[in-house]
Amino acid sequence: MNSLNKIFGLFLGFTVFPYLILFGFNIGFFIFLFFFIVTKKKLALNNYKSYVKIIIALYSIGVIMSSVYNFEITDVFSKIINYIYWILIINVLIKSRNHITLSLALKYASPFYLILIVYSFLRDFAPKDFFLLNYISSNTVAFLFVCFTAPFFVYFKDIKKRFYFSYVILFLVLISLLFDGRRAGFGLVFLSVFFVLNFKKINFVSIIKFGVVSLILIFILNLNFVSSSIKSSSDRIYNLIYNTKEINEDRSYQTRLAMIEKGLIIFEENPIVGIGIGNFGNTDVVFKGRFSNTEVVTNKLTINETSAHNSYIQLLSEMGLITFIPFLLIILYNISTYIYFSKTLNNIQSAFYFSFFACCIHLYFISALFNVYAWVLIGIVTSQSVIIIENSKK
Repeated sequence: MNSLNKIFGLFLGFTVFPYLILFGFNIGFFIFLFFFIVTKKKLALNNYKSYVKIIIALYSIGVIMSSVYNFEITDVFSKIINYIYWILIINVLIKSRNHITLSLALKYASPFYLILIVYSFLRDFAPKDFFLLNYISSNTVAFLFVCFTAPFFVYFKDIKKRFYFSYVILFLVLISLLFDGRRAGFGLVFLSVFFVLNFKKINFVSIIKFGVVSLILIFILNLNFVSSSIKSSSDRIYNLIYNTKEINEDRSYQTRLAMIEKGLIIFEENPIVGIGIGNFGNTDVVFKGRFSNTEVVTNKLTINETSAHNSYIQLLSEMGLITFIPFLLIILYNISTYIYFSKTLNNIQSAFYFSFFACCIHLYFISALFNVYAWVLIGIVTSQSVIIIENSKK
């Protein structure tokens, strides 16, 4: 049904470029509610019999139990409303799986992705939190590129047959990430697209291609105007790229190690239900120096107010094993599906899977699990996993 794909494509578009808000909510939230109503009223949604249904139910129970245990009853709803929304996204996408065509959804979402690329270069000039506008941070832009670049690249290249345009778009994304100092984002976007193009035909030639492209990137990074541009943008990123000895002394790296230690300390004290949603930055711990070279940051008075910088550590410490284990099972469900059925996937499906893998890696370096972007990608990939497994049984 084309109208359903259009609605979902618009929802995906406003997820990819979350700049417009209404009453404090991303416009995509209201489009999703409309999408949910349409699917409930006009379509006989396909139920599904799958282990993932049990896993999602367990995850939902874990969220509720952790919230009830750690908060007053009157405060529970405000703490779990986002989780309810994210869980609903996964369920609706799975149930409407046979009515959604990913290529059509990407068609309607593609203008938003192109606008995001333009925004990434003009972000410093964009109004910040003005009226209906929601400023998108550099971390969020990088995460959005990691989550969605590969599918849009394949859409432009294979569906629209715009070969050169797709590579220009990829080049602009990589340049934006590089100049913004997003080294992890740069690597993950590059690798996700590379594997989409070459994974099914990995051989000596593809390895040579990877080597050649890597050498070209190294050459570009060593051009004087490139290195000087990076240095003028950020001395820290310049040192991380061109002076690897600086990594262990980098404050950001040390802070991430310290937050892993903090998360593990919290988990050891609250292993089952955690300390509650959003309480990582509100909880003080005494650091025990489990990681070397972190004393310079752990001695700061404000260190306990710092973000977790790691989605897995934050989920484990805030929600405990009762939520962390079901989430991990969702991840493993999709990974195992790809491993067993990778040769049967079309290019767009492969692109979403590799973006999903890149997202999972990026979540280790950023607290990005607690927004809608990751969950939309998880919902799309999980719905495809259900379809793939169903088709294998026919």
